[in-house]
Amino acid sequence: MKNKTATFIVFILIIFSVIGYFARIKPHIDEFNQLKRNKVFEDTMYLWKKGATSTFGPNGFNNPKINYDLRSWDAGKNWYLINNDFETYEFKIIGLVDTIYPGLIEHLKSWDKMTEYVTKNGPIKLNDLKGLKILNDAGFTVTRKEIKNEN
Repeated sequence: MKNKTATFIVFILIIFSVIGYFARIKPHIDEFNQLKRNKVFEDTMYLWKKGATSTFGPNGFNNPKINYDLRSWDAGKNWYLINNDFETYEFKIIGLVDTIYPGLIEHLKSWDKMTEYVTKNGPIKLNDLKGLKILNDAGFTVTRKEIKNEN
């Protein structure tokens, strides 16, 4: 008799545990998984670059300073220049960045590649051909001058 009572109690506890899991815990797990999927989607679709640069243009570091707020709503296929109004918390789309600042996106991507390369590999040395190409793509000109040893 004790064995049947214990089995019945265990059975009832298991039933309540399963009901409790599906009623209380599983909805939170499902919501959390949905939030993770939404975050991955938004992080890949809705891109944003904001900053300033004076290295964009033909004069090296002596170009006029450009402040930019760029947004893409299609995973980086089209980038738009945005003007923020901080009094009304609204923004206005000025236009495609390639028509306003042609080449700015490629310039910023080359600087991002340079940052990633240096973060992964350390400082770029003069005998590092891949690093020198990345520097060149970012707008730097590297020249090597051989020093003659007079002995």
